[in-house]
Amino acid sequence: MYSSWSFRSINPDIKRDYFGLINNSYHIDNRIQKMVTFKTVNLVKDSWGGDKRPVTLDRY
Repeated sequence: MYSSWSFRSINPDIKRDYFGLINNSYHIDNRIQKMVTFKTVNLVKDSWGGDKRPVTLDRY
């Protein structure tokens, strides 16, 4: 889901503790996935949580 480039400015401990490397891409650890609701939304058109805005959207 994420390439090494996505972690270019991230502390290596964060990457190690919260992500796993599968087939040359990093995936969010299952423990974290269970704490989060993931949705595909259109940030322009969809209502997705009021005034909450994502801090970082970094895909590849």
